[in-house]
Formats: sequence, C-alpha cells, structure tokens
Amino acid sequence: MKAIHSIVLVLMFAALLALGNCVESISAEGETIVYRGENVIITACLLQNGTYGDPVQYQIVEFFAESSDDFIGSARTDINGYASIIWDVPNDYPLGSMIMNVTFRGNQSLALLPAYQQMSMLILSSTEIALEVQDYSLAPLDDLCFVVTLVNDLQEPLSGEFVVVTSDSILLANGFTNASGQTYFRIQCNSSWADLGTNIVDVEYSGNLVTFNEDTARSFTITLIKLDTVIEPCVAYPKTVLLNESLILFLEASVSDTVLSDTILNLSIDGHPYDSVVTNESGIVEISIDMDKQYSLGEHVLLVEYLGTERLMHSSFVVEFDVVSFVIVGFNVPNVVLMETMANLDFEVTDIFDRGLPQVSVVVYDPSSGEISTTPIPPNSTLISASIHMTGQKGSRLLVVNITGCSYLVNASFHIRIVVWTQPSLVLIQSNVVGFASPNQGISMHIHLGDKGGNYSDRFVSLNYLNGTVIIASVTNDDGLAILSFSAPEMSTEYFMQVVYEGLNTSYELPTYINYGLTVTEMMPIALNILDYSVIAPLQELYVVLMLHALNGSYLSGIHIVFHWFQSVVCVLSQSQGLVELHLQVPQVDGLYNLSYSTREERSLLSNNGLFILEITSMEIAMVQGVGIPVIASSFCVSLGFVCVPVLKRRYLIG
Repeated sequence: MKAIHSIVLVLMFAALLALGNCVESISAEGETIVYRGENVIITACLLQNGTYGDPVQYQIVEFFAESSDDFIGSARTDINGYASIIWDVPNDYPLGSMIMNVTFRGNQSLALLPAYQQMSMLILSSTEIALEVQDYSLAPLDDLCFVVTLVNDLQEPLSGEFVVVTSDSILLANGFTNASGQTYFRIQCNSSWADLGTNIVDVEYSGNLVTFNEDTARSFTITLIKLDTVIEPCVAYPKTVLLNESLILFLEASVSDTVLSDTILNLSIDGHPYDSVVTNESGIVEISIDMDKQYSLGEHVLLVEYLGTERLMHSSFVVEFDVVSFVIVGFNVPNVVLMETMANLDFEVTDIFDRGLPQVSVVVYDPSSGEISTTPIPPNSTLISASIHMTGQKGSRLLVVNITGCSYLVNASFHIRIVVWTQPSLVLIQSNVVGFASPNQGISMHIHLGDKGGNYSDRFVSLNYLNGTVIIASVTNDDGLAILSFSAPEMSTEYFMQVVYEGLNTSYELPTYINYGLTVTEMMPIALNILDYSVIAPLQELYVVLMLHALNGSYLSGIHIVFHWFQSVVCVLSQSQGLVELHLQVPQVDGLYNLSYSTREERSLLSNNGLFILEITSMEIAMVQGVGIPVIASSFCVSLGFVCVPVLKRRYLIG
C-alpha cells in the first residue's frame, strides 16, 4: 500500500509544512523529501492580509509541478481556508529536485488578488535489499557467505552503492555493488564478533542523495554451533582382558564426514591420567595397554577424550573392560588319607602375579560321597587349609575344587586325585594266657581283623618277633577271626612280639599291628579276681565269690589265701577251678570297705597281695536289720542268682 505524505502550502506569506504520516529517512536542507510511487497530500491555506490574516473560504486553489509544468490538481478551500489534494507520485517521475507551485488566481468580486506559493521538493527512489545467505547454521571459523542485491523502486539494480555489514554495532565488512546491484561477502565466524548460539547480522545501505536513492537496511540471524566430533572403534574390542596381556583398540576420530588427523587424544584409566596418543593421517589411532601388576582383577574404565577446539566439540569414548586372570593353585595332599577321618588339604591361591585374591573361598566337593567343605581365605593371605570328611567308598577318587567369591577368574575349578585308605584294627579277642607262660606251654590267641565297615576275611595275620621272624600265621574267617596257636619258648625270659597284618593295596587297606609281650617263667604270677559280692539278708552275711588263677591261664585250687575284713582274719583254700567263697560279717552302716588279701609263694607260684573295695548300700543294711519275710526271701533269691551267673560267665571267658 502506498504511503501518503502531507504537505501544507500557505499562500500569502505562508510557509510549506510537512504533516501526516510522512517518515523522513533522508533530509535535504530546505527541501521536503517525497518518494516516487507514493501518495502525497498537498494542503494550501489561503489567508487575507498575510500569514496571520483571516482564512479565505470556498476559493479554488490550483497545484502545479512547476519543474515539469504539470497540472496536478485543484481544490476548494474550506471554512478554515484550507484546500488539499492527493498527488500520486508517478513511478517513473524524474528523480531529483522539483518545484511545487500553488496558485490562487484571485476573485475580483471578493476583492481578492491573485497569489501563489512555491516549495522545493526532492523526489527520491525507495530502495530494497535482497539477501541470498548460503547457510544460516554455521560452526566457529566457518565463512558466512551471502550476496546482497540492492534495487530501486523500479527493481533496477543500483551499482556502485556502498553497503555496510555489522553485528551488534561491530563492523564486519563493507563493499560496493556491481553493475547487477550485487555485492558478495565472505566473513569468518570468529570470536571477535560471533558467539555460540544466535547472532544477528545487519546489512545497511545509507542511501545516496546524489543518485536520489533512499536508505534501507535488512537483518538476518545465523546460528553458531560447534561441530560434533566422534570417537568410535574401527573394529570390535574385547570386553575382557587377561592379566599380563594387552588391551588393544583401534579408534577413529572424525567430524561430520571428515577424519581428524594428527589429533591428540587423552587417555585416562579409572579416573587417573594415563597417556596421550595422536591419530594418523586417516584419523585412526592404535591404543595398546599392558595389563601389568598395577591392575587389579575386576572392572576398569578407559576414557578416550578429545578436548575440542574453538570450532570442534569435545567428545569422548568410554571403554569398560574386565581384567581376568588364571588362578594359580598350589596344593598339598597328605600322603595317607584315611576313611572316616578329616582330610586336611593345604592350598595356596594366587593370580598369575602371585597376588592374593580378596574375599575368595576354597570349596572342596567330593562327588563320590556328596561331602562338601567351604573355607574362606583370610584377608591378606594366600594360604588356607581346608578339611573334608572322608566317607563313602575307599579307593581312588577325584575331588572337585572351586575357587569362589571372584568372578574374574578364567579357571576357577579343577580336580585333585586322592587315594582314600582304610586303617584296619587288630584286636586280641581271647587268649589262654595273660602275658605269662611256662616254658613250652601251648598258647592260643584269637585275633579279630576289621574296621568300621565290617570284618576282613581271607586276610593273612601273623605273629612275629620284632626282628621280623614269623612265629605263626593264619587266615581270617568270614567273621574276621584268626587263631594263632604256638608253643612258648623254652628259655625263661621276656619276649616282645607283634601281631601283624601287612595290608592289601588292591583293597586300599593299610598295614596294622599290635604289640604283644610274653614272659616265659618257671615262677608264675597269680591273680585273684572278684566275681561278685552281695548281702544275704536271711543269713545276715556278706557273700563274696572270687577266682584265683595263674597268669598262664591255669585255675588254682588248694592255695591258701588270707583275707582281712575289719578286725577279722579269714583263711581259705581255693577250690576247684580256682573258685573262692567268703562269708563275711555285714557292716552296721553303709559305705566303702576294704577287703585285703595275700598269698604266699608255693608250688612254683609267686606270692600276691591286693585289695578290693566293696560298697555296702543302705538298702542292704536295712534288709539285714529286719524287713518283711517276702522281701528278704526275694533278696535271697536274687543274691543267689548274682553268685551263680558271674561264676558261669567267668568260666566262659577264661576257660
């Protein structure tokens, strides 16, 4: 829409004024500026008797472009003496200065003389800036390239005109338009004027009064963003690295589609600076890091970092990797592992640099028995002793050993082969002698061979002198019993022997033996053993049954034995089968009482003396001192039973 400018002409000594919506960007001294192609309001004021006279109403006022001698129009004054026309300045009107003439031709009937008024006007062309910006989004140090085209109101290019480029009042560039009205600008986006983010660029044309062109300006906005850089692997890299080996990476640094050659990349491991590397001409760098003693087992983080520049963004690449190790386990197994015992296994557990592994345990598992043992390794130690119960079958077996508590071990499980033996036991069940024998006396020994698992049959058991000479040998029966029968030596002295089982490797049975001492003598020691004693209430007596025998197994009859009981001395002779019976006074009170005895040397028998301690209870005292007949009778029967049974039993044991 065309702008309308107002111009006031005062006739009869009036001044020309600019009114209305006129926006003046160019001023010429003494001249009013009008732009071609716009509407101009021209107003004249007709006054009587000069500038400050009375207004002249309803008179015709004519307007002329005096420079071109063109009639523009006419208007009648209003009650205030004003007459106005609108002049549509032609688009092709000549540029430059022109004279506007306002004429009042007079009115004789009203006695008004003719009058006119002139005003100098400057006709200018409006101008326009067209912009062709190559890129509105740039990076620091990029060139901002754009073309400015300057044209007039007829869209004709304006050549030789001066154009200025600024940003925030900072002069960036200037230049003159060419014949096509264009000028080309290339401005580097550096920190002297451009900041990261948005920047406003102003293009200004100050106008030209010589060529009658209006001033004009145009702005545009550019965005300054650093270029994104990328660090990425060329090939896949390992997520786990073996201790004492190397982590090898091939990385490429680039920006957009361009590699970053001869670029420094900083390396840090677990937050600590490590090294710096430089990319080659292809933007690629090889990184090799030795996993030596400074690295512990577990998770580690490698940070590859490009610090960036004024133009390029900072970037980084994170490599998370685990350092793992073979576990080195030294172990010591006992030479002999026995069934039904705790096997103690000594272990030393380290990584390949002989370092301890924190918070780990040694788990020993026996698949053959299901037994399992878990033993933690103490802090700051590599040594541990683990124990596991040996059950199940004897023989060779594999133990599974697991190192737990550390997930960064390559070989956390292995096997140990052990041989589990059984330790048989030899037991002297019965013998006709008790360590003593007469010269050439026949001796019989009943030997049992077995273990907790049962009896050993078909095994050789021998009686040997200590020098290894075999005296007699026998084979065990299904009950594991072997009978060794032999004659005592003729010479009277002490003999030391061993009952020997040599073991059986095919059955994983260890050797075993028992020592046996035998004294051959003409003078035989004797032994008096108490079989039983009881209070017989009806008879008010203490009945004691004993047995006298020689240590070569013979029962002794007709041997004098002297007993001392309280103040009494009792002399008795041993009966058949060495049986001795005593009928003693019952004490008045309960308690422990001594029964001593002695024999004298006679018939190749050595003397002997000794002491028995008998306990008399309050119940027994009460029975003697008087209770009901049924109770006494019952007590008598029980006492007789106690006398008979031990005698029979003793005969079985030593007969």
